[in-house]
Amino acid sequence: MTTMRIAGFVPGRVFGELETDPTRSGSHKILMLRQEQLGYLCDAPGGLILVDAAPLSHPVIHWLGRGIPVALVDTEQAAQWALGDPVLLDSARGLMCHREDDSEAGSRWGPEAPESGKPVGTLDGTEIRLCASVGGADGARRAMAAGAASIGLVRSEYLLPADACRPSAAFYRRAFSELLSLTEPLVVTIRLLDLAADKWPDWLARLDLDEADATLHGSRLFSYGPVRDVLDAELAALSQLGSKSRLRLIWPSGGRLEDFLRWRETEAGALPSEVSLGAMVETPIEVMALDQWACASDFVSIGCNDLLANVCAADRDDPAQRHLLDPYRPDLYRLLRQGAERAGMGLGQVQLCGLLPQIEGVLPVLIGQGFRQFSGEPALIPFLAHQVAALSTKGCEALAEAVCSAGDSRQVRELIGIRAEGQWGLVGDHTIAEPIS
Repeated sequence: MTTMRIAGFVPGRVFGELETDPTRSGSHKILMLRQEQLGYLCDAPGGLILVDAAPLSHPVIHWLGRGIPVALVDTEQAAQWALGDPVLLDSARGLMCHREDDSEAGSRWGPEAPESGKPVGTLDGTEIRLCASVGGADGARRAMAAGAASIGLVRSEYLLPADACRPSAAFYRRAFSELLSLTEPLVVTIRLLDLAADKWPDWLARLDLDEADATLHGSRLFSYGPVRDVLDAELAALSQLGSKSRLRLIWPSGGRLEDFLRWRETEAGALPSEVSLGAMVETPIEVMALDQWACASDFVSIGCNDLLANVCAADRDDPAQRHLLDPYRPDLYRLLRQGAERAGMGLGQVQLCGLLPQIEGVLPVLIGQGFRQFSGEPALIPFLAHQVAALSTKGCEALAEAVCSAGDSRQVRELIGIRAEGQWGLVGDHTIAEPIS
């Protein structure tokens, strides 16, 4: 029986028939697709294996939040599998194998979920809040089952009417009310409309290049008519909701600090005073000004996916540039350390969003730098909680200091204890002899 090591991204264990046609999906299929095929995938498969994909890209992120096991392989690994192969995908352990039955697929494969709404503790009692990033009601349900401390990020750009028409205030009022109801009594943080080239909705025509630069995204698009109209619909809906003490809003990245301050003083001033207002920062220059952002807002969320792409000077949506995105670069952690030092006493109001904390060996480094709140995919929360419970804060601090002093990514991997040399665990042929047990 062939068993192969892969890069697991969303943990789970599922058995199914290997399929490579995105239009022939189903719960009994394990799809092996390239990133450009994701646009043709409508029905969720039982599991998803992405070939040479950009792991931080918006199309991939969208599928990471669908509650199915997801893994990454490279072309050489994919070539060893054939259409129709019976496959057991175990993305929790980073393994896939040929198997003729599903005897292991339903067996227990993960740790118990922590208590919902509560932080988890390290060995020496440091409290860590593991929150959930969701795109809608299904994600909210998974977050509650996974033991999320709160809903750290609602990606409101993925809340869309069934007929793909422009969202109205009435639509958002129903959608936000459902999220609050499903997650009671948790705090829910909603990011206002955050559009980008690779997550452009059907209701919005593409802007002409002479009207807006193609690189504009997030809050920098708020001045354009149709985007402004939908933003106003979101704000109108939010102002009419109950449970306002459980609500927090994030102003998306893209604009300047002065843009956020102007927005907060004018349009956001119409919101109820009990609604907390935060900002998302995603660039090195914003992280270096984390003290200013923390003073200007009630809380700050660092978008680690874009931050890593900016540090590496790479397009996070381009599979051909995946090799440039190295989550073990020591300069990334030196930058985060400087941001944490600048935040000072305000660091407790800083949340890290994105995939970085889930990458093998990274969470202890971030805890060692003083970060205490993380928001990621719901399925990861039990695994991260299990990891936190085995850590000591002093050990994390020593590791973080060593990582920041490292000369290159190879030294960081050695310090953390990473076996694979590839940035995402993709280093060619990982076929191994031992069976899954």
